[in-house]
Amino acid sequence: MRLVGAPHVLQVNHVRGRRDVVQIKLRDPVHVPEDPRQLRGHRLELLLREAEAGQLRHVQHLVPVDHAADSRYLVPGCPASYCQDRMRGARAERFVVLSLRLLALTFAVVGILFIAVPSGVLDVISDVGEWFGNQTRAPHTQEDLWLALAFAYMVVIAGICLVAQADVVRYRPLLLVLAAGKTASSLGSLAFFLIDERVFIYLLNFLVDGSLALLALLLWSLAGRIGRPVEPG
Repeated sequence: MRLVGAPHVLQVNHVRGRRDVVQIKLRDPVHVPEDPRQLRGHRLELLLREAEAGQLRHVQHLVPVDHAADSRYLVPGCPASYCQDRMRGARAERFVVLSLRLLALTFAVVGILFIAVPSGVLDVISDVGEWFGNQTRAPHTQEDLWLALAFAYMVVIAGICLVAQADVVRYRPLLLVLAAGKTASSLGSLAFFLIDERVFIYLLNFLVDGSLALLALLLWSLAGRIGRPVEPG
């Protein structure tokens, strides 16, 4: 086996007497490798031609060869420079657990504010709406039943987050329940905003709960990338 400098042709003689010609086209024609080990780490195009006596036949195979830094983190079908996916395993689990704990704390605080000072919460958000040009203030309510149900809802979703963060692999389906609840709340608020009154808090709840629904779906997806089996018991 030998390398011919100018045309860059690698000739291999077989025992049967046939000759297969392997033509190597390099990106840089100035650099001619003299050792096959020098080809490692370079992008090559191997042009293979096979010819037999009395028959004109050319078979061309183009094989691009490239070496990524670490192929374990590549998403299939994505370029290495754009789609490195490192949010897996223990890193994904830590992110999901931390996010669920923060969500549980947030839901608990909001639930307490809803049941303790509902009118104060509405007034503060209405004031924010006026900064953005919305003069329709949220109506106060004295319906204790609806306040109790709102508080119960916040307790339930805070509990879902606390249970799920204890074992995100085992309780992963609960994140879909959380996403469904936030989606219902978001779409309901949007309907009230469009049909009833253009109250700022309706629009704000549509945006916030819609974002939380997407976050719950993201956490559900990341929980599926942890890669460990469900622990028995």
